[in-house]
Amino acid sequence: MNEEFSALRKDAVTTPARFAAGLLRQKSPGLLLIDEMLARQILYDILQDTDKGSIFARFGISPGKVSDLFMLFQEIRAYQNENAFFSQEKNPKIAELQRLYFQYQSILSQNNFIDGPSLFGRAAAIQPDKNLCLFVYGVRSPYPDLQIFFQNLKRNVASFTYYHPYTENRKIFTDRGEWLSDSPVPILPDTHYSAFLQLFSGEKSGNRSSMKVFIREFRSPKEEVESIAQEIIRLVDEGLAYSEIAIGTPDLSSVTSLINNVFPQFGLPFTSSATIPLSSSPVIQAFVQLLEIPSRGYRREDLVEAYSSPYLGLLNANSPVTPITVDKIAREAFIIDGLSSWTTSLPQLTTRLRDLFSSPETPEYRRKEIEREIQQIEMVSAITQPILQHLKSLEPSGTLQKHINSVRALFSSLKINPSKIAGTVQEGEDLRQFSTLLCEMEKNSSLYRGREIEYPDFVKILKGELQKRRTQRHRTGQGIRVIGIRELQDQKFPILFLMDLTNERLPYVPGHLPYLTDSEEMVLNPDMKRMNLRDERFYFISALCASTRGLYVTCTNAPEKDGLIPSPFFREIQQNIPTLEWIPSPPEASTRFRQAYAGKCLGGRTLPNPSILPEIADPIRLADLLSRINIEYFHRTGEYDSPFDGVLCEDVEICACLDGRFGDERIYSVSVLEKYASCPFSFYLNHVLGLEALPDVEITLSPADKGTLIHHILAQFYAQWIHERGTPPLAEDRDRALQQLRLITEKELADFGKDGPAWDALKSDLLGMGGYHKGILERFLDVEIARAQSRLCPAFFECSFGFEGVGNSISPEPVTIHVKGEEGASFKIRGFIDRVDVSDDGTFTISDYKAGNHPKLSEIMSGKSLQLPLYLRSFEILTGKKAAAGAYYKIHRKEVSHQAELYDPAHPQVIEVFSARSRMGDTCFDEVIEQSIRSAWTSIQSIRCGLFHPPKDPCESSAYCDFRKICRFSKFRVLELGESEGGDD
Repeated sequence: MNEEFSALRKDAVTTPARFAAGLLRQKSPGLLLIDEMLARQILYDILQDTDKGSIFARFGISPGKVSDLFMLFQEIRAYQNENAFFSQEKNPKIAELQRLYFQYQSILSQNNFIDGPSLFGRAAAIQPDKNLCLFVYGVRSPYPDLQIFFQNLKRNVASFTYYHPYTENRKIFTDRGEWLSDSPVPILPDTHYSAFLQLFSGEKSGNRSSMKVFIREFRSPKEEVESIAQEIIRLVDEGLAYSEIAIGTPDLSSVTSLINNVFPQFGLPFTSSATIPLSSSPVIQAFVQLLEIPSRGYRREDLVEAYSSPYLGLLNANSPVTPITVDKIAREAFIIDGLSSWTTSLPQLTTRLRDLFSSPETPEYRRKEIEREIQQIEMVSAITQPILQHLKSLEPSGTLQKHINSVRALFSSLKINPSKIAGTVQEGEDLRQFSTLLCEMEKNSSLYRGREIEYPDFVKILKGELQKRRTQRHRTGQGIRVIGIRELQDQKFPILFLMDLTNERLPYVPGHLPYLTDSEEMVLNPDMKRMNLRDERFYFISALCASTRGLYVTCTNAPEKDGLIPSPFFREIQQNIPTLEWIPSPPEASTRFRQAYAGKCLGGRTLPNPSILPEIADPIRLADLLSRINIEYFHRTGEYDSPFDGVLCEDVEICACLDGRFGDERIYSVSVLEKYASCPFSFYLNHVLGLEALPDVEITLSPADKGTLIHHILAQFYAQWIHERGTPPLAEDRDRALQQLRLITEKELADFGKDGPAWDALKSDLLGMGGYHKGILERFLDVEIARAQSRLCPAFFECSFGFEGVGNSISPEPVTIHVKGEEGASFKIRGFIDRVDVSDDGTFTISDYKAGNHPKLSEIMSGKSLQLPLYLRSFEILTGKKAAAGAYYKIHRKEVSHQAELYDPAHPQVIEVFSARSRMGDTCFDEVIEQSIRSAWTSIQSIRCGLFHPPKDPCESSAYCDFRKICRFSKFRVLELGESEGGDD
C-alpha cells in the first residue's frame, strides 16, 4: 500500500465486493452487475406502476422512499433470510413487500442483471480458479451472504487464510470464525496489549503503557475545538509535526465544519476525510435551481435567483438589466409564479403604464418616469421570454434519456458550458462529477429503458442522486488529520484527540429498518441492535488504540443549553481507565480571541496585556478599530449629536449641498414632509441618498395598491355622476348609482389581468356577494346617500395643484405658504387632494380616502400628520374659500365611515354631516393649521441643516419601515435619554 492507501498492485489487493464482481465478469460474462442508481431506477418504475392505495405508493413516490426500499431489500438479501421474513402471516405490509421484492428480482432476471445485494449470493455459486492463494483481512462479523461466499472460496481455492480481530471480551467480540471451519480457530497471541480491550466488559483495567490519557468536559463544542487548537499550538512548539497529530470524531462532517471556522484563527493547517453531498456544492445548486424552475411553477424568486447566479451567466456583463431590475419589474407586474403570468402580466403592465401616460391627469415629471419604466419592461421581457421558452421545452414527459438530452440542449441554447465556468479547482471537480453522473444516467438508460416519467419526477431523481454523490472539501493531504472514528482502525498517531463524544453522537445505533416494526425486524435478524452496539464499541476501542504517546478524550457537557451530555463511552473511559485531567490554556493564539480581548479592554478603558494583543501590521486598521469602538461607546450614546447619528450640520460642504437641493425654490409634497417629521433618518435614505425598497408582491394587491384602486374608482364615479346629475346620489338613485360603481370597478379590475380565488375574494370585498353581504363600495354609497341632503356637495375629485399638464388641476403652479410670525419664511408645496366638498355658503371640507387606519388629531397637533392642515390652507389660498373641516373617509371591509378629524365648530351645519368627529374641545381650528405650517417649516429648516437622526420617540420606530434592517434606532437609548432628562428636571 502506498501513502494514499491505494494498492500498488490492484490485481492483488482488493475488496471482497470487487473480487466477487471480477469473478462474476470472468466466469459469467452474460450477467451484468448494475450500480445502485440503476437498481433504484428499476424500483422507481415498479412503484410508479403500484396501486396508489398501496402503503408504499401512498402520498406519492419520492427518491427517499425508493432509497429506503432498496436499503430494506439489501438487508433482506444480506441476511439470506427471505423465506422466514416473507412468511409472516396476516401481515398485508409484508405481503406487499414480498410482491415488490419478487417483481424487482424478476426484472433483474429478465435483463440478466445482478445488483449489489445479490452479488455475494450469486458469486458463491461460481467455481473460482483452484490455484488462487487468498488472504482475507479487515472483515469483521460478516453478513451471512458474505460468509457463504467465503465458505465457497475456502472449499475451492488452493489456500484461504482469514484474519479477523478478536479478544476475550464478549461485549465486543462474539465472532470467532467458527462458521468458516469445523476445527477450533487459532487465536494469535496479543503482542500489543491495551487496557482499552477490556472496556465494556465490567472489569476495571489499568493503563500498563507509558501513554498518557487526558480527559476533559467543555461547555460548548466551540470551546472544545478552541482548546484543542491551543493545545496543538503548544505541542507543535515542543517539536511535534502537524502530521503526527490527529483528531477523531464520531460526527466528521459537523466537526470538520467547526474546525474549518476555528483553525484558521490559530493558523493551523488541517486535512479532513469528510465529504458533503454533491447537491450541497454552490455551483451544482445553481444548475439544479435552474432546472427546478418549471417544476416549481416558474416562481419569480427562482428566476431572479437564476439571473443572479455567477455560474450561469444568463445576463451579459454590459447589460443595463440587472437581477434587481428583473425582480422590480416582476413585482410591479404582480408576478408571483406561473409561466402564463410571465407572458401576460408584463404586457398588461405596459398597457396600464401607457394608459397612465396618456391620461391628462398625469404630470410631466411622471410621464418621463413612465417612459423609463416601459423601456425597462421591454428589456426585461426581451431577456426573460427566450429563457422561459427554453425552460418550457423541458416539461414534456419522456424517458430518462430524453430528459437528459433536454437538459443538455438547454445548456447549449443558453450557452452554458459547465466545463468553462469553474472558478476554483473544487468547482471544477464538482462539475466533473455532475457531468459524470449525467453520463452514468445515460448509460443506465441504454441498459434499461424504463417507463416514461414526468419532468418534475426526473428533477427529483436527479436531486436524489446528487444527494448520494459525495464530494470532498478539506482533503489537502497536509496538516493535522481530521478523521472519523471508524477510519482510525489500524492507524497510528503519536497524539490523538477524540472529541465530540456526546450522547447524540456515540454510540450511534440506527433505528428500525425502513417500513419495519421491532417485531418484523426481529424476524430478519434477532441480534441486529446488539450487533450494531458491538460494532460501535469495537470501532471506539480501535480508535483509542490508534494513539501511541498521548490521548485526549473530550466532550461537551451542556444539558441546559444544547441538550448535550457525555456519551456512555466517555463515562466508560472515565470510570475504568486511569486518566489525567486536562486543564486547557486560554485560546490566546486565536486572532479572534485577541481581537475580542483588545476590543473589550479598549471599550472598558483598561490597559491590555501587550502579549495578547492582535498582530496588526497596518496602523490604519488599528485606527479604524479604535474609531469603531468610539462610534459605538461614545458617539451613539445620549443625544443625537454626531454624524454617526445622521447629524451632518457641522459639515459646511454637505449643508451647502442640502441648501441647494432643498432651498427656497424646492417644491415639496406633503408626504415627503410627513416622512421627515416621522423619521428624519428614513427621509435621508430615501430622498437624499435615493434608496428605494423593492415593491411588495401580493397574491392580489398590496394595501397601497388597493387604496389607489379605490381612489380611482370613487374619483371616476363622482366625476361622472356630478357631471351628469349635478347633485350627490339620492335614495331613489341608489340602484343606478350602484350599477355605475360596479361597471367602473369591474373595468378597473379587468385592467390588472389577474384571476384566481384570492382575486375573487378581493372582488367580493369590493362588490359584495349577491344577497350574502354588501361590498365596500355599496356601503360607501349608503353613507353618501345618508348625507345627500346636507349643504355640502362633492365638487373636486383627485384634483391636483402644482403639476403642469394634468387634466383635473386646480392650478398648475405650486402653493406658496407663508409661516405666520416668521418674517420672510415661506415654502412651496404641491399635491393631489382626494376629494373636496363645497357648501353653498363658500365653506369647504377636504376628505382623504383611507383603506386602512388613519392619523388621529393628536398626530396632527404634534406635527407628524400634515396632510389635512396643509391641504386645507392650500385650497383656501387657491380659491379664497373658507375651510370648515378636514376628514378621513375610511373604506375598509370592516368599516366604512366618514370622520372629521379636524374641524371648525363655527360651522355646525357643515360638520354635522360626518358620521364621526374627533374631540377637539377648546382647540382652535385655525391655530392647529398654523401650528402644522410651523412644523412643516421646522422640518424644512432641519433638512437644510443636515439633521437626519433616527426618531426621538420610542414609539415612533415602525416595524414596517423599508429601512428597518439598516436603522440604528435604539428604544433603550431613547428611553435612557428620557429618564436622564426627567432626572435633571
